[in-house]
Amino acid sequence: MKKSVRAIFCVSVILLCMFTFVTFSLGADFDSVLQKWSRTYKTKGELGDELVITATYYSAEYIEALVQKEAELNLWTESEMEDYKYELLKVLKLTEYIPIMLSFDMKGAP
Repeated sequence: MKKSVRAIFCVSVILLCMFTFVTFSLGADFDSVLQKWSRTYKTKGELGDELVITATYYSAEYIEALVQKEAELNLWTESEMEDYKYELLKVLKLTEYIPIMLSFDMKGAP
């Protein structure tokens, strides 16, 4: 009797730990995911102008975090979120291209 109670208790603790881990990993902060999948290059010119180039790779983790962020900002329903994700994946064409977003921030004289 004690062995079965102990086994049930152990299984429930393991399941609780797994659920907690999955919840935290799915709800990862967007900024930390963005930082993980982005690289930034900064340079300064002779006249004091500054150029910042940021490259962001659209990994599965980044796409999921982006969809979650947009859903929270726009108060989307589950179906609206799925539609947005479907359209995003369709536009990215993951089977044909390596999706990377390049951002240029130029401060000073062009």
